[in-house]
Amino acid sequence: MGGRHIHQRSTPRLGGVALCMAMVLPVVGAVWFEPSLEAAAGTLQPFGFRYHFQQQQLRAWGLLVGGLAMCVLGAADDTRGLRARHKLLVQLLVAGAAF
Repeated sequence: MGGRHIHQRSTPRLGGVALCMAMVLPVVGAVWFEPSLEAAAGTLQPFGFRYHFQQQQLRAWGLLVGGLAMCVLGAADDTRGLRARHKLLVQLLVAGAAF
């Protein structure tokens, strides 16, 4: 019963990396390209992404860093097979930092 179970047939791994990229790339792209759009408009848009990002910058960075940490944890588990207690420890640390 205990221990790590091995699948009888091929099981895809590292699918979380695609989800992580789907979360991170749009945010990074918005931060990267929004200043050039603002410069073209000549003003900081009151309801633009950059405006809200500046207002909530610490939270936004926390979400990005925490999300990336969880992505790295998932990739490490998929490739190395981490112990459950190690995964739980990292998850608690990330959640504690977010709190």
